[in-house]
Amino acid sequence: MARSNAFDNKYVYGTFVFLLIAIAVGGLVYLGSYTGFVGYMLNGSAGMIYHIGIEQEETAEIWAGLNGILTLDLFHDLDTNIVNLSGGDVKNYNPVLDCLGSSGNDLYISETWYQLIEYPVSAATIADVEAYVNASLEGVSAHQSPNNTYLNTTTVNLGGDNISTIATYTKQKNLPNGTDFNAWVLKDAAGNLLFGTDINTLAIGYDGGLYNFQTMIPIPYGSINRTYYIYGDPITDPFGNCTAVFLVKVFGMVTDETTGAPLENVIVNISGEFTTTSDIQFMHEKGITSLSARSTITNNTRTLSPLPQTSLSIITFP
Repeated sequence: MARSNAFDNKYVYGTFVFLLIAIAVGGLVYLGSYTGFVGYMLNGSAGMIYHIGIEQEETAEIWAGLNGILTLDLFHDLDTNIVNLSGGDVKNYNPVLDCLGSSGNDLYISETWYQLIEYPVSAATIADVEAYVNASLEGVSAHQSPNNTYLNTTTVNLGGDNISTIATYTKQKNLPNGTDFNAWVLKDAAGNLLFGTDINTLAIGYDGGLYNFQTMIPIPYGSINRTYYIYGDPITDPFGNCTAVFLVKVFGMVTDETTGAPLENVIVNISGEFTTTSDIQFMHEKGITSLSARSTITNNTRTLSPLPQTSLSIITFP
């Protein structure tokens, strides 16, 4: 009887030890998905207190960055603005449109061409974006989740209708609280997502460069070179069919081609109308501005003469 009790006790103890080992190993495996190991050598001295900061960087596998300078050209047939994006990309692209600003300086970046949008268009939700990027798949970090990204809201003017929707702001160098560049999402009646941003005046981007737009585009997990179209308001600024021209204030400076020195009292032809540089600057209100001139020096007198087949279009935003 005593021998039987000893056997039973050993069995219980063995089972208990086995369970402890299993729980410990399972716990290590579980914690391993949330922790990492870093090797670092620090030369220290007794009596000193040291502080070590550890940072973790991840590849943004479900996001792509896009920035650049958008310009307008009303006089030529333009190619469709297309950009191919993969997760983790950061691309600079300078689109050219023939129309912008009729109902807001909004720039759309979407896999859906503007003529294929199904109306009505409404605000998107974070769930819409998470479904688009397959955020539930294993391998998608919670740090990258749209739920942790779209923490703001903004109002988008689509064809004259104001739509309040989810948004975020993208990083600006040395401006931790900068709000010059946003990223927002709309959804058409078929469920297609329309990503976008607002065209701004030139501002500092994430790398210290100057851009008038900078945004983030969600990318379906594991995708490579997905095609996105870039266009203005699909209702009031239809690409290739722009008919409206709006007045803007144009500011500029005329400088000597050789020395770079600013020139005063120079007559500037702006779309058939004239203005004169005063206090080193010129200002004129006109829809489109073309400047084509060269500075020459004759007998210490600076003059401007036309440059053949050369023009510079100046557009200001907003």
